[in-house]
Amino acid sequence: MKNNRLYILFAFVLILGLVAPTGFTPAKAQVSQPPEIGQEFRRVDTYVDQVCQPGSICEDENGNRYMNHTEETRSDIQGIGDSDNFGYTVSNDTYSWINITDGTNTGLTNSYSITPAISLPFTFPFYGINYSQIYIAGGGMASFNGDGTNNQIDKIPDESYPNNFIAPYQGALNISNGQVYYKSFGNYFVIQWNNLTGPYYEESYTFQTILYSNGNIKFQYKTIQEDMGWCRIAGIENSSGTDGLVSHDWCSSPSLNGTAVLFTKPGPSARIDAFPRYMGGFTSSQAVDDFTFTIANSGELGNDTYDFNIIHAPLGGGWTAELFNADTLQQLVDSDGDGKVDTGSLAQGASMETLVRIYAPNGLVLGSYVKTFIDVTSSLNTSKTQTVTIESTVPAAFAQTYYDGSDNKIITELNWSSAQLKAVVESDIWSAGPPTIIETGEHNFVHVWSESEYDYEEYVINTVVKIAIIDKFGNIVKEPAILSSSIQGYTDYVDYISLAVTPDGKVGIAWIKSLYDSNNRENVNVWFAIVNGDGSLASGPINLTNNNVWSFWQENNYILMSDVKISASGDNRFMVSWERRVLRTGPEDVYYSILTSDGGIISPVKAMTTSTSAIGYQNHVQTALSGNRFFVSYVQWNWFNAEHTGGTTYPLFSIFDSDGTQIRSDANLDIKPDTAVQLSGGNILLANESWYRDGSIDYQILKGNNYSSIYTGQLSHPIVDRLGYGLSVTRDANNGGILTWTDYNNRYLFYAYVYGSNGALLSGPVIFHRNDNFVNIGYNGHNSITTNSWQPVSGVDLTASFGSNLYGGQPGETITVGINYANNGITVSNATELSLSLPAGISYIGDNSGITPDIQGNKIVWNLPGLGFGDNGGFQVRLALESEAEFGDRYPISLKIESSETDVNPADNNDNSEIFAGQPCYLPLVHR
Repeated sequence: MKNNRLYILFAFVLILGLVAPTGFTPAKAQVSQPPEIGQEFRRVDTYVDQVCQPGSICEDENGNRYMNHTEETRSDIQGIGDSDNFGYTVSNDTYSWINITDGTNTGLTNSYSITPAISLPFTFPFYGINYSQIYIAGGGMASFNGDGTNNQIDKIPDESYPNNFIAPYQGALNISNGQVYYKSFGNYFVIQWNNLTGPYYEESYTFQTILYSNGNIKFQYKTIQEDMGWCRIAGIENSSGTDGLVSHDWCSSPSLNGTAVLFTKPGPSARIDAFPRYMGGFTSSQAVDDFTFTIANSGELGNDTYDFNIIHAPLGGGWTAELFNADTLQQLVDSDGDGKVDTGSLAQGASMETLVRIYAPNGLVLGSYVKTFIDVTSSLNTSKTQTVTIESTVPAAFAQTYYDGSDNKIITELNWSSAQLKAVVESDIWSAGPPTIIETGEHNFVHVWSESEYDYEEYVINTVVKIAIIDKFGNIVKEPAILSSSIQGYTDYVDYISLAVTPDGKVGIAWIKSLYDSNNRENVNVWFAIVNGDGSLASGPINLTNNNVWSFWQENNYILMSDVKISASGDNRFMVSWERRVLRTGPEDVYYSILTSDGGIISPVKAMTTSTSAIGYQNHVQTALSGNRFFVSYVQWNWFNAEHTGGTTYPLFSIFDSDGTQIRSDANLDIKPDTAVQLSGGNILLANESWYRDGSIDYQILKGNNYSSIYTGQLSHPIVDRLGYGLSVTRDANNGGILTWTDYNNRYLFYAYVYGSNGALLSGPVIFHRNDNFVNIGYNGHNSITTNSWQPVSGVDLTASFGSNLYGGQPGETITVGINYANNGITVSNATELSLSLPAGISYIGDNSGITPDIQGNKIVWNLPGLGFGDNGGFQVRLALESEAEFGDRYPISLKIESSETDVNPADNNDNSEIFAGQPCYLPLVHR
């Protein structure tokens, strides 16, 4: 796997390092200088400084991972004797160092930098493709496409970027005191990473890779001094990330000094590469869903034809599928007469985009599910087969928002069992933090997120909090706008945005803001604001914590505010809670405040827990309960030592009323939750994820009246071996709990549905979204999903309306009239007609619909395309008012929409308006 979470932040820091002059002197006092790489711009997670026992994978405050090992836990090279699907094998080889410090210095300066394309002295075969050039990266790897080389690799193979690489020792490396060289020797080509250090300039690393003209690859290790055991990996991977081979695995820390390994290329064979191998999506009765995957001829025997075999499981459900060439949209057929649909002849090294269209049967209900297996087999060698798996699921009603790293958009998916919609909330943004979402009582969806940009004049990064609102059909109600501006003169960063909505329609928003001054000292505070249902500001933003300490994170007086949470009680009060820590040796407690929906303070800021030198409290979660109560959980740490580097944990919970009074305290829990929600039946769903273990989600159901445990279970998906930070929960109206989360690379979104009365798993875990790059979503339960309580109607539900109930104009002039239409039902409308009826004295001139209307006397008819669920449109019609009209004359106009289907709600198929004959009235200039 490759870790994408921290690299947007690192990208900002890299930009600063490139454009900010050294020794910058501020023009005014306290103007911020850029933070250094990997220092200030990070998310300090709750596991930093916690227990990290020998043999465990640990993580420092900058996201660099290491193995806390003793010499007994160090290992030998694991991959020796292994082979991959392509046929590469890895073996020990004779160590014979080739010093190339007299070769070409790449000039690379850090582990994230990469060279331009470098010509190879021969054509190099790599996973069935011949290459004539290579890119060298500072972080201990080289690639054949130059993509993604700044990402930390922790699994081979893996579809996430980077792909198509050779990595003799990839990970967090520092080149400040070292160099990277390359040199050609005719029939082999050597790259040498020379005298590199670890992230904090400790240790020493010198190693090299050798590319031979026959396709073999050799890794040699001269000096690997690992005092801290930083997590690194060595291996090779193909261009799709579906195949690869490791010589030593991530965080394994083998003894490498004076060793060499050889990757031996196999002989010619027929082969296939199909990717991605796993996909999924939500569906509904009679839906038609498209998925696309690539088939590549990675063999070395010339042209090949690949046969398809499609299987649905379970069988007999009425599901069907068809295959198409994705570029031409032509349906694939049996081109070679063997009775099997195939790709047609595919040249060696060529690839084809394949579209699979899955047709859902009628009668599907919540939880209906099928797996579609598409076997792809080589005609040259029928033992060469790969399988693409697609999961199709009928979901519960909920809304999911995320930042799409492929298209730089904020996307929200509105899901029901009967239909699904996808809305674009914001486009063309590359710096968005994880978006959050909450549903209001009007069935609108409020989104809040952070955006950052670099100020080239002040040499700072400015971060703003933005807000946008969509309606129940995904239409924009409030365009994206700034809710809270950056603080001028500082570099600032916003994190942990959390939302809640009160019954009276007020949305509470809480977040953490970090400021960095000109000396790179940091100040952290909790901020809070309230907005109305239309997105207008009702109260704030205010600084809840008023922390005035500025310090470095390495210092013992560094005050960290983190993991702010918010929920709303039935009597219109917000609980805002967060964790306050003095790093390493100071107090670690959960704090909270209770505020009204108009911003009044019920309970001022105070500590919920009381830490000591030996006990601290972290990892808190809170959610509102019925009866104007709040559920809050947290983990009590009993530290082994004064430095807080190890200890035992106890998950606890407390109950508060909406006055802020603790009415039940410190009861035990079976799991350490990351998120929680009260279900519609009254019970409480808790869920937990852990990045450092296997890819499973723990969940627990508590009774809503006495908080006793009903059920504790675990969720996992076979393609995930480690999780991301994207776990969120919400509820539906049927006493169900909805959980969504990501894999470690934030590439897949997973869904599960559990029943609140007994914890039974009713659906999932399944894939419902896959991204070619990554999705950025709220972590640790911070509102990446919410309820979706409005239900669409079955059948066709057309609507038509004018933009106004009165239009005015002068006699003889043109008047522009706005027309809107939509289908709010889940059935597609066919033979849809939109008609405008005009009275005498009003004549049609034209419109901008793009559809040529049928003029039938005083009736203008537009034949619209079929309208699916949520489809809508609008255009302007130009009308002429007769010159004989007199001031005050009114002309009624009417609008109607209909289709060949029966409309379930015909009352909104018609609308009326009027045209008013008037004269312009000009006020004196002083009144304008």
